[in-house]
Amino acid sequence: MGLGIVDSKSRTSWLPLWHRNRKKPTTISVMGVYRGAGATFQSIAIANYLSSKGYRIGLLEMQAAGDFAAIQAAYEGLGFAEENEHFTIKRVTYFPLRENRKDEAIMAMPFDYIIHDMGAAASLNTHAVSSDFMVIVSQGAIWRQRAVEDLIQNFGDSITRRWTLVVSFAEKNDIKRLKRTWTGDVYLAPYVEDPFVIDGKTRSIYDGMLGV
Repeated sequence: MGLGIVDSKSRTSWLPLWHRNRKKPTTISVMGVYRGAGATFQSIAIANYLSSKGYRIGLLEMQAAGDFAAIQAAYEGLGFAEENEHFTIKRVTYFPLRENRKDEAIMAMPFDYIIHDMGAAASLNTHAVSSDFMVIVSQGAIWRQRAVEDLIQNFGDSITRRWTLVVSFAEKNDIKRLKRTWTGDVYLAPYVEDPFVIDGKTRSIYDGMLGV
């Protein structure tokens, strides 16, 4: 069931069980099985979904791809990438990867959720391992399943079974096939053109996936 926007006094009674009574933000890491799987797209979509429910969101770029600077330039019509420490789009605060960025200081800010855009699996680090919720992004093409199998082999089923796999451009048969390999939760990502706009179908899927 949808939460709507709640005031600060009632906020904690509506949070997921793994978020309640926390002094620090809940952390969500989003990682692609391979480069170009759509981790940044899903990170932005999840951030805007949670923001639409009234939560305060910080979104951190964790790979040196320069995507956040490009996003800011495109969204603000700048035509160039500014070296800002952070910027805000639709109430989500974005933190581009910077050499001197203080992640511990960001964790102390009054956010409800911190989302780490991890990029591809090769860039996995302690932020992902220690996150409260881990989202793995892949695509449904049969030739991409080997990458999913490799991920399970690299990290072990005891780890990946706690992670949630989100698959885009897939049919129901693709999901059934992946569920035979992936022992954690598997969700079919809705087709959306703009991750900044959350429609009803996307909202329903994230409701079930994130438990909010």
